[in-house]
Amino acid sequence: MITKEGQNFDTTSTLWDGYNAFNAMLHNNFKKTFSKQEKLDKLLFDEIYAMV
Repeated sequence: MITKEGQNFDTTSTLWDGYNAFNAMLHNNFKKTFSKQEKLDKLLFDEIYAMV
């Protein structure tokens, strides 16, 4: 998903693309309550933000 998106815009994938791809999977493929999704999203964002 990340590579495909990068190819669509003729760019190299970044951590932001990875965050967006994982977030899309989190919200579209895993059926969790909104509060659980929000907690996972925050955890993911904080982890990726720490890498920057």
